[in-house]
Amino acid sequence: MSHPPGRPKDGSLPLGGTARSAKGAPIYAWLRQGPQHVMLTLHIQPGAKKTELAGEYGDALKIRLAAPPVDGKANACLLDFLAERLGVAKRQVVLVSGESARAKRVRVEGMDAESVRRKLIPA
Repeated sequence: MSHPPGRPKDGSLPLGGTARSAKGAPIYAWLRQGPQHVMLTLHIQPGAKKTELAGEYGDALKIRLAAPPVDGKANACLLDFLAERLGVAKRQVVLVSGESARAKRVRVEGMDAESVRRKLIPA
């Protein structure tokens, strides 16, 4: 029985949490391609000193936000940050779930997974 390239035979992810596709490109658990969109799984840390990417956190991408978690300010800051970083209009970045939680899912319309990965995790 064969198993996906880049993964151990038991199906677990290798150390570092990133498997590789058949073409050798990294597969990120926090990044999923949809028909006309990309879905991001994020772990948010509101109230940080500055807004920045903080790397992978389990199966999520961690983002630190300078905005406090009050009255939707952190959510607005997150969507603005992602739109600017990805170079898309704010209307293309939609909070799907996690309005009042640190674990959030965000949909980015009109982009493919590889473009999003390159803009969020440069080589």
